Order: sequence, then C-alpha cells, then structure tokens
Amino acid sequence: MIRSFDFDDTLLAYDIDRKGRKIAIGPNFEIVEFVKVCYTNGDEIILVTARRPEVVLKEEIEDFLHENDLKDIVTKTCYTSGGGKAEVLLEEALMLGHKHIVHYDDDEYHIAEILSWKDYALEKGITIEAIRVLTRHEEFNK
Repeated sequence: MIRSFDFDDTLLAYDIDRKGRKIAIGPNFEIVEFVKVCYTNGDEIILVTARRPEVVLKEEIEDFLHENDLKDIVTKTCYTSGGGKAEVLLEEALMLGHKHIVHYDDDEYHIAEILSWKDYALEKGITIEAIRVLTRHEEFNK
C-alpha cells in the first residue's frame, strides 16, 4: 500500500499570526509519528505537495525530512505546482505496482479532487482513498 502525505499544514504545522498570515511553526508531531508507524508496518511512503519544485522549496522539505528522521522513510516527493494530486497518485501506484493508495491532506479541494478519481482508479485496478487532516489552527478552534 502507498500512504501519501501532503506537506504544508499536514506534515509541517502552521499557525495564523495576529495579522492573519500563516506562519510555519514546526512539525505536526502526530502525523510525523503516524508516518513512521505506517512505514514500520510495511507501507510505501511518498509526499505529494502542491508546492512548485523550486530549489529553495525542495531544500525546505529535504531539511524537514532529515530533521524529523523521515529522510530514509519517504521514497519520493512529487510536486504538483498547485495542480491536482489524483493523477500523480495513480501514476505512482502504477509505477510502483501498488493496488491501494491512501492520501492525507488538509485541503478539502485536494480531497474532493482525489475522491473524484475513484471510479477511474478502480478501472485501473487501484483503490484510492483521501483522508482530511485538520490543521493546527482548526484543531485549536474546534
């Protein structure tokens, strides 16, 4: 099985400052530990992020993975540059030979987009799930 994780507001936690701006505050420790458990259970771990693949942004993700002992766990990081994630997930499943994908993301748009590909994925012999992760700000205000 592939377990795929979004980066911003899923693995990397953000908060909102007094001016309403998002600021990175560090790892979402619950998700980071969950990634490690999934890996220990034999799941293939990838990141699928809407970030652009610019060097600075890639370095930030690579540093995060290293600092949180995920560098050897995450086998690939895919950048969609703001585009959809479902097609990338299906391509990865086909390439890696997996029949089941679960993606974790904070963004309702990406969750809906992935779920809209369920029937197409089934035609390819792949089941796809998308699970919404609450952001730190949402957790605090629920």
